[in-house]
Amino acid sequence: MLRTTKTALLAALMVAAVSTHAAAQEDPEAGDIRVDLPARKAPPRDRDEPQIRTRKQVGEVGPLRVYGGFQVAVGGEVQVEDFGGIDADPTIGIQGGVDYVLHEYFSIGGEMRLLWFKADTSTDRTLLWDLVVKPRGRYAFNNIPLEVYGTLPIGLTVPGDIQLPAAGEVNGKAGFTVGLAAGANWFFTQHLGVNAEIGWQFHKIRAEEFGASAEIKLNQLVLLCPNFVYAF
Repeated sequence: MLRTTKTALLAALMVAAVSTHAAAQEDPEAGDIRVDLPARKAPPRDRDEPQIRTRKQVGEVGPLRVYGGFQVAVGGEVQVEDFGGIDADPTIGIQGGVDYVLHEYFSIGGEMRLLWFKADTSTDRTLLWDLVVKPRGRYAFNNIPLEVYGTLPIGLTVPGDIQLPAAGEVNGKAGFTVGLAAGANWFFTQHLGVNAEIGWQFHKIRAEEFGASAEIKLNQLVLLCPNFVYAF
């Protein structure tokens, strides 16, 4: 009987110990039993995995840009009414402009040029003052600070006095200019960059003196290099 009593007491002590452990694991507020699981570790990153650079990592370029630089136009003829075509000497000039990005693939701006052209038989150069609107279809790369574009500039041309063969200096009248060009902007800082452009440029103006008139057409290949660009 003594052995039976000892066995019963031992069983009671074991039940009490199990009950006490379960009560210690119980949440006193929610009444639920907490189960602590080991934290999961994030899988190791592959060191060879390529990193994609976004435009913000490269440096976001502002939508408003101002620029200026030099222009050289070569080839073509100065076609004068009643005199035929005369080879054109290289045209030199300067220009400045502003461009605003309206869309990821489109921007628009304006440009002013001061150009000096000369027919091969003339002694002096003639000033052309161009005011043009310059829409651009554009594409900006995400991983390098490069923008490429195509443009169709069109606008007004105001000439100075014009040297005509066998007629001397005559008064120039306002005309128009149109062109087709492709170019690129490379930004070596977030704000400062360089531009290069190549294309075709056409001018049509009139000249009048003492009742006589002449129509002048200038058709040339244009190189703009370099232009300096500042983006806000």
